[in-house]
Amino acid sequence: MRNKLLRIPEGKRIAYLGAILAGLLDTGAGLGFVADVALREMATQVLNDPDYQAANIEVIKENIAEIENTIENFDEIIDAAMSIIETADVNDLETQALIVRFSTSMLSGAALSAATAGVTAIATPKIILKLFDRLKIKAAEGKLDLDVVKDRFAIEDIKEIDTNNDGIKDTIKVETKDSLSRSRLLNLPEGYTILPDGTIKGPNQGIAFDSQYLTTDKKTIFRRQSGGYYYIDDNGIQQTIQSPRETGDFLKVANVWAPGVHYFQRGKQIEEHVWEFEYKPNGYVNTNKIKVWSDKANDWVDTKSENFPLIDFQKGQTVISLKSVNTEGSSWISNMQSHIKDLSKRSIKIDNIEVPKVNRILDIRVEPGGADFAQVLRRYAHEAGITLRISEFGG
Repeated sequence: MRNKLLRIPEGKRIAYLGAILAGLLDTGAGLGFVADVALREMATQVLNDPDYQAANIEVIKENIAEIENTIENFDEIIDAAMSIIETADVNDLETQALIVRFSTSMLSGAALSAATAGVTAIATPKIILKLFDRLKIKAAEGKLDLDVVKDRFAIEDIKEIDTNNDGIKDTIKVETKDSLSRSRLLNLPEGYTILPDGTIKGPNQGIAFDSQYLTTDKKTIFRRQSGGYYYIDDNGIQQTIQSPRETGDFLKVANVWAPGVHYFQRGKQIEEHVWEFEYKPNGYVNTNKIKVWSDKANDWVDTKSENFPLIDFQKGQTVISLKSVNTEGSSWISNMQSHIKDLSKRSIKIDNIEVPKVNRILDIRVEPGGADFAQVLRRYAHEAGITLRISEFGG
């Protein structure tokens, strides 16, 4: 079902949005939009007040678009929650909102790294355990199949444990179904130890987590507890690298549209393919490969993404902005409308000459079968004066 959240009744939609906000507050993810204070106040009541209070409903109504656009992994949260609700055939609104809140908490901040790495989540808020326990109660009441939740997040259980053996439970542990099998596949060299909680202790006693990313030659990428990423080379030496989530420098997936593939990974993989086989052969320049002058370094240096926030490829007075869009998401239309507006209104100059709007091209790649749904953007692009291309990728 496409645009799931947009197609449900307004009352339920508002309840879901409130639950998302509550989930973000649970994990300390933060909120960055106007009416922040009012929404925080509302979020604490979402699952306790069945009427949600009229004033708070109005606040959400007025900020729906901004809420959806502000939350980076909004589509991922909704897809996870709705898949659980639909698979488990959950009809009770309170249980549905609880699922949305739990999904948000699991896909935000420390909870996400804990759930994906299969390790003890020392920084995971205790509220996640409480939410999971509430889901167990709902399951006992016959309102939810808990196995559907477990399968969606690949978790076995969430519980408190005593890590200091002092009789006090001090840590929340997220046990994943595949954490043991993942550990056996790490092939750690001598001097490295897999601890009972799933973390890895190095020869210098440093602690790291399996990031769930692999290098292009299939070596596990680890995330240091102290910060930073590395992999272990064939000689057993740690090789520090940048975050694979930020650089896209990791083993590519066979299907970029598969559930669980992060939107950043999808975008980077599509960009690399389109550049190599479509734009590069036709004489376009990749803005990621342009060098810019640095007064600080007194030299030409490699460009960064912030130097060209809108443009991916350029040839003469023609510029291309490439975007990948999953039309099965819930906020892609408003996101693309905002991007079209930026592409139209911002100053874009080449050799100090403003690029005509007609030469500003938005190239959108959608999942197989999604091209017809993306046509809704044509009128908006036409009114903005830019050229829109839509094509399907993969399949």
